[in-house]
Amino acid sequence: MAAVEYLTTASPVEAEMLLRRLLYEFIQLRESANIGLKRIARPSVDQLDRIGGALLDLKSGGRIASFLTIAMFKALSDRFSLEWDVEFQGINVADKFTGAVGDVTIKKGEAIVLGVEITERPVGKDRVSLVFEEKVSPSGLTDYLFVTTAKPADDAIRAARNYTAVGNDMNFVNLAAWLHHLLATVGPGGRVQFQERLIEQLSETGTPAELKIAWNDALEAAISK
Repeated sequence: MAAVEYLTTASPVEAEMLLRRLLYEFIQLRESANIGLKRIARPSVDQLDRIGGALLDLKSGGRIASFLTIAMFKALSDRFSLEWDVEFQGINVADKFTGAVGDVTIKKGEAIVLGVEITERPVGKDRVSLVFEEKVSPSGLTDYLFVTTAKPADDAIRAARNYTAVGNDMNFVNLAAWLHHLLATVGPGGRVQFQERLIEQLSETGTPAELKIAWNDALEAAISK
């Protein structure tokens, strides 16, 4: 509307300058959505470690941590024929409005196998208690996982142990370490599946272009070393 209003009073030269600028911006927007994502034919654990580490260093608003976690759960299901449905929330979508039990909900049929919380912020006791009261207890979950990039507080670990002792397992894993061990476990085929599941998410329309470029740069760096 601002552009239309400007054009009603602009001179022919001013109007041409604005329209050229708008066309340029539209072309830039279109091109940013068409970034081809590179692949490694047979990625190694070391290469995927380095790619994941480079991506986690980016400020992505939690997207990268979420993408990596979801890709791993889907790769595990693919590799070992677990028949899991890996349901996940959008970034900054409140679980209580969707009925999800976490950022990721792993299901087999109608049964919930695992609830997952993904966070880049340190987790304290209050966060563990809130998750238990709002998600674990109402859903009758017996297995809940916090996937973190920051070390949880000591009181959070104690709270999780207390809940585990009474039959509601709540555990913490460091995302980078968790990925490393599972990538070593799933074998070459599983690592290819992990890469493909990650590329699926990076390819989505809403993924910022800078994350796609970062993936290609990280992959090139991993190959060259």
